[in-house]
Formats: sequence, C-alpha cells, structure tokens
Amino acid sequence: QGTGPADCQTIPDQPPGFATIDTVPYSEVYWDGKKLGDTPLSKQKFPSGCIELIAKSKDPTTEKKVRIKIEPNKVQRYRFELKQ
Repeated sequence: QGTGPADCQTIPDQPPGFATIDTVPYSEVYWDGKKLGDTPLSKQKFPSGCIELIAKSKDPTTEKKVRIKIEPNKVQRYRFELKQ
C-alpha cells in the first residue's frame, strides 16, 4: 500500500520538479516501469503532481510502493524505510 494522496496523478502543463530519494536499506527505485537506479538518487526529474514509485531491496527481499508529491521547479527530499 502506498503513502500519500489517493488520487495520485501528474499535472499536465506544469514545469517538472525534482526529488532526492533515499531508502533504508538501499534499494532499486522504479517509476512507470523503468528502473531509475539505486538509492540514494539525487535530483531525479519528474512531472509535477503525484507519482508512485516502487522501491525494491535485495537483502531481505522487500518491495514498497510509495507516492510522492512533486512540486514544479522545486527539489524535495524523501526518505523511506522498507520494513516488512
């Protein structure tokens, strides 16, 4: 189950924003079916609005969906714990 707004969607016709993402333990982060890389991720560019990410750690194998809010032209920091 994700965290954040239930009506998670991007906002068209808005400038993109950025997010710095970290997880404990470190994980691979996916958005829209694409692997973005391993955490920590610095200043990843996203469309404005709400997006859902999937963080996958390997040891132990854990997967967590999180929803984050992206504000136009801003950089936000997010940190998540991947607990079972």
